[in-house]
Amino acid sequence: MSAWFLIAAVASTTVRVGYEENPPMAFTGSSGRPDGFFVELIAAIAGEEGWEPEFVSGEWPLLMQMLEEGSIDLLLGTAVSPARREQFLFPENGIYSGWSVLAVKRSDRFAAVTDLEGAGIAMVRDDIHSVTFLELTDRLGVSVEPVWASDFQSAMESVNRGEADGAAVPWHSLAYFGHSLNLHGSPVVWNPVQTSIAGNVHTAPVLIRAIDRCLTEMKDDRNSPYYRLRAKWLYREHTLLRRISPYVLGFLVGAVVISIVVGNLRLMREVRRKNRILRINSTLAAVAGTVNEAGGLDELCSRVVEALAGLLETANLYVAVHVPERDEFIVPKCMDLYDKDNRISNPGSLTHLVFHGNRSIMWNKTEIQAHYRESGGSAEGTPAEQWLGVPIRAGREPVGVVAVQSYDNPEQFGPGDLELLEAVGAQLGGAILRLKAIEDLTVSRRRLARLMNADPSAVVLLDASGTVQDCTPRALELLDRTEDGLVGMNFFSLLKEGAERLRQFLGSAPADGCFRFIGRLSRRDGSDFPFEARASVFEEAGGKFFFLGIQDATRRLALEAEAARNERLESLGILAGGIAHDFNNILTGILANLSLLKREKPGSARFAALAADTEKAAVNARHLTSQLLTFSMGGAPVKRVVPTAELLEQAARFMLRGSGVSFSVKAEPGLWNLEANPEQFSQMVGNLVLNSKQAMNDKGSINVTASNMTLDLSGEEGLAAGRYVRLLFQDSGPGIPGDIADRVFDPYFTTREKGHGLGLTTSHSIVARHGGIIRILPSRKGALFEVVMPAAGSEAPEPPESEKPGLERPGRVLVLDDEEIVRTAAKNLLEALGCEADLAADGESAVAMYRRAFREDRPYDAVIMDLTLPGGIGGEQAVKEVLAVDPAARVIVSSGYSGNSIMANYSDHGFSGVLGKPYTLSELSEVIRRVLKD
Repeated sequence: MSAWFLIAAVASTTVRVGYEENPPMAFTGSSGRPDGFFVELIAAIAGEEGWEPEFVSGEWPLLMQMLEEGSIDLLLGTAVSPARREQFLFPENGIYSGWSVLAVKRSDRFAAVTDLEGAGIAMVRDDIHSVTFLELTDRLGVSVEPVWASDFQSAMESVNRGEADGAAVPWHSLAYFGHSLNLHGSPVVWNPVQTSIAGNVHTAPVLIRAIDRCLTEMKDDRNSPYYRLRAKWLYREHTLLRRISPYVLGFLVGAVVISIVVGNLRLMREVRRKNRILRINSTLAAVAGTVNEAGGLDELCSRVVEALAGLLETANLYVAVHVPERDEFIVPKCMDLYDKDNRISNPGSLTHLVFHGNRSIMWNKTEIQAHYRESGGSAEGTPAEQWLGVPIRAGREPVGVVAVQSYDNPEQFGPGDLELLEAVGAQLGGAILRLKAIEDLTVSRRRLARLMNADPSAVVLLDASGTVQDCTPRALELLDRTEDGLVGMNFFSLLKEGAERLRQFLGSAPADGCFRFIGRLSRRDGSDFPFEARASVFEEAGGKFFFLGIQDATRRLALEAEAARNERLESLGILAGGIAHDFNNILTGILANLSLLKREKPGSARFAALAADTEKAAVNARHLTSQLLTFSMGGAPVKRVVPTAELLEQAARFMLRGSGVSFSVKAEPGLWNLEANPEQFSQMVGNLVLNSKQAMNDKGSINVTASNMTLDLSGEEGLAAGRYVRLLFQDSGPGIPGDIADRVFDPYFTTREKGHGLGLTTSHSIVARHGGIIRILPSRKGALFEVVMPAAGSEAPEPPESEKPGLERPGRVLVLDDEEIVRTAAKNLLEALGCEADLAADGESAVAMYRRAFREDRPYDAVIMDLTLPGGIGGEQAVKEVLAVDPAARVIVSSGYSGNSIMANYSDHGFSGVLGKPYTLSELSEVIRRVLKD
């Protein structure tokens, strides 16, 4: 019954089925309806499943495109290949397996592919049979002339008309059309292929499963439509006896009998030749099938060796695969009576000779021995009477060798055997490369898995959105997650810090880009830890993916902190030694002068000179402590409005006194004043000048440019918007090498043997605490430092303080300090100013004394309080209690730690003035005068 009648009764699901004109597999019959093996088979399955097929005929490239786009659901007669399995769906059950064959008029014209040199071969353009045929001839170096045809029937008709010597067609087409066109199959066969039904991956999964199920049931029943259709379309009988008359048959039988009697020997030879051709054809088909089906090198080589051994009637045969890294061969399958090597490493072997010469060899024992004598090499293993080896080629390049040998017959193999092995070698090359690549990939993946498991860092694979695609076991351990819990999660949900940097990288990373970043990651239990990561990008399947290698940084940070502490202790030891040295020098001068003062008469010139030297040494000690306090982690400096150019000039000239270095200041007209601590600003300038002076070996020039600068927006190197003064210090020295430019501000870093590395560090600290920046700028000659500091709101500097000590109205002053020497010194200085001084050693006593004096109506005119006292209350608490007694109290804060934030902002804490330790008589006089005046 026709396929159309078979499906007429069912009409529930429309299935769009494509087919190419390819008799007898699928074609449009004389009635204009689809017909053929695959058409009737899908119709039978449709009848079982309740489908209504809608057949679409077309050219193969268009049909493939329609199947991929989903315009059709199924495509009949599709050759199965690994690439197509990734692109389409196929039933697990095989439907039809065939191969390519060269259809010719005389089956004995071409015994091997090498006989095709210069022959005209009819082919269908871009068809798989013609493509693989051209690949085969190209590998063997055989040149043919293509005669292009529109389909397989036309190709075979061109051979029938004599327009082509042969046609590259599938076996089933030759079986269907060959008899009517008087064509036969030649021994040249290739490309075993499974032909099946392909389905669209989106629309046909259910259809393919149903087809698979029906095929399973049909193959279990020998009377099923599957077997009936195979017999009908693929194995049709076209016997000659059905087409000739009995009379002609009798004549032919007589002729045959006479021919047998007359030419018995000739016929026997022909039969043997034909049998051998058939056996060769069968062997090549088996090899071709093995090439497509083998799952590994061992299986491929074993099956090829077994197939060839029966045909060549030998028990000594092997296939050797070349290993380029070591220039040796592995032998997955060695069939040999005496030697069973699985590796050939002797560079003088015949296998190496065939491979590197890229040519076949068929030598007897004498020729083999002559070769070894001439080459100086030596044979290994049992000597052979005859040895035949051919290169296995992929394209034109050898990848291995197939060889046979005889230990007892020097003429066992002939030219036909050589051609056979060459044909086999041509088919094996591509398969060996493919299977080697698969094995190498498998080994590589196995190694990669081991490496990933052994890697102490956790690795996650992210897509462009940050979703985890894969991860290593260490990543699961580190994040305390299961694989199901981590894969598919958005990685950003785990980040507590570092998300912004990662998001920027995922959004803008170039191909093969990488970067490092740090942050904090959370675990499943809610805890978190610091990490450092390296991210890299790669492209795959049109998208970007990112490897993220993560390491827990907890231990490293702890070790670094410990190392930093040790380094600081070591550096502080060096620094303490330098400070002790400087203080010892100063104390030597002070003690020496004091011992001499005891022997001099007060009021004498000698006494005055010694006193002046002693005071100078004490001032130097104060400068040293000021430098150390500035470098320490104190609060804001005590600032006032200072004239920039004037202070700059004074500080630099003082540092260069007696030096051979010239100095100049170029100030912008109307240069703004600074709001700064004058001592610290002078110290900063002095350090920069001293650094240049030492770098120039006390000769050269230093030029300073001062200019106004306004920032409208915040963000410039961390500076807020506002007015600034910009200073550029340029010297004529050798400059600062680029490899240390980033380290010159580091604590304790110095390039001078006797330096302590505090100068530039202190300068950096001073500028930073004033709200400015200091940095090194590129310079062609000498060092160039840039300093930017906030300008003062006032245009005029404060009036200079009086240098003459004394008070217009002396009064009663209460001094609070825990150090007796300080209390005594303060009392002496106050009495020298005409004041009455009372002393307190702790905060409680000071508050009690002030409260009592206030009740007795004898209040103190001023109180000088030390800021920090060991035990009890200090100045910060004491001033609150004094102000609670007397809101009009005048309290002066005094401390040796001038960088304390209370000292810088004393009025915010209730103090009326500030007095830094150590202080002179004039400094004490000035602050008391200002407080009493206010």
